Amino acid sequence: MDAWVFQVRSSGEISNIGPVNLVAGQASTRLSEATNFDLDGDGTQELISKTGTETTSGTPIYHLDDRGEYNLWKVVSFIRVFTRGVEESTHHQSTVGPLGFTTLQVVTGDSSLTDARIRSAEVKLNGLVVVPPGEFGEEIGNITVPVDLRSEVNSIEVVLSGSPGKRLALTVE
Repeated sequence: MDAWVFQVRSSGEISNIGPVNLVAGQASTRLSEATNFDLDGDGTQELISKTGTETTSGTPIYHLDDRGEYNLWKVVSFIRVFTRGVEESTHHQSTVGPLGFTTLQVVTGDSSLTDARIRSAEVKLNGLVVVPPGEFGEEIGNITVPVDLRSEVNSIEVVLSGSPGKRLALTVE
């Protein structure tokens, strides 16, 4: 059974520390340090379980429904959110295990934020460019690329340029 738990900090700020999984009277928090990002472009940020809370089937993502409740939306094999730093360009690296032939989805910005799209970036998989800089732009929300992730360890490199503070999400379903 899942229950939502919120914490009121001394500053008066309310923060979500749930959902909490209740098993035999014991509670364990799954989203106390979740990342938020509008993955589906509807203007509402989804909650992405923090790294390290992945299940054997992947990382759970929660979506706000019409009743105002966050419910499990989907589970993805891999997800990372990258943020553009203040330096000239920001390089990020990550790895993903073998998944076979699948799809890499790049969400180029958080549509719940004004002027949030990444306009200049490059995505490499195992050293090969799979999303070149010319694919990005203010009007581009999502980029989907078929990929082969059969290697034991697949390296992903993301280079973000442009305005600092903008974010990009990569998912493999």
